[in-house]
Amino acid sequence: MPAEIKHSVSLKGSLDVGTMRVTEITKAGEFEYDLMEVLKRFHDAEVVISITEKTTVEPVDSED
Repeated sequence: MPAEIKHSVSLKGSLDVGTMRVTEITKAGEFEYDLMEVLKRFHDAEVVISITEKTTVEPVDSED
């Protein structure tokens, strides 16, 4: 198998598909990223795209 180089970008934050922006809020401040500009870097490339949503899960009531 030939050697490979993997180029990846990871953004974490709130996605607004209307503006194609991802807003990340950290202790250091609020940062906004242009998702379309990030995707343009991969134009005409074979890619794998994965989107993950992180939510909370309510625990089972132990009194049942």
